[in-house]
Amino acid sequence: PTPASAPPAPVSVAAASPAPAKKNADSGEVDDLLGALDGKGPAKTTGGNATAPGGDADPLLPAQLSKPQILTVVKRASSAVSTCKERQPDATGTVLVAIKIDRTGAVTGANAKAPFAGTPVGSCIENTVRTLRFPAFSGDPMTINMPFSL
Repeated sequence: PTPASAPPAPVSVAAASPAPAKKNADSGEVDDLLGALDGKGPAKTTGGNATAPGGDADPLLPAQLSKPQILTVVKRASSAVSTCKERQPDATGTVLVAIKIDRTGAVTGANAKAPFAGTPVGSCIENTVRTLRFPAFSGDPMTINMPFSL
């Protein structure tokens, strides 16, 4: 007589799996950075514009600049703008400048309005404003009218 073979040992289907890792506030950022290294991250930077893989704007950036963000940059440049008065010492008043800002934060246009358009002080302020750098944002380019006192 042949001995009956023993039945196979049962296999546990519910193998112990590690508990899910706790996610802290920084882990998403780390995951994003690591994902960007292998090309699977949610955001990458191309040509200075923060864009998502599909070409959409970076969801982490604000849609537009806030008033405090704009004023912070403009205030830092106020001393450089004030030196423009030397070009036209008799100029007084307020120079209104239309400033166009692209989503990278670069100033792509600065135009002094009348009565300072085309004057030495107006041109100096335009050139100074074109050197400003604002924070990046995800929306369409912005045009703001900023007054500068002489």
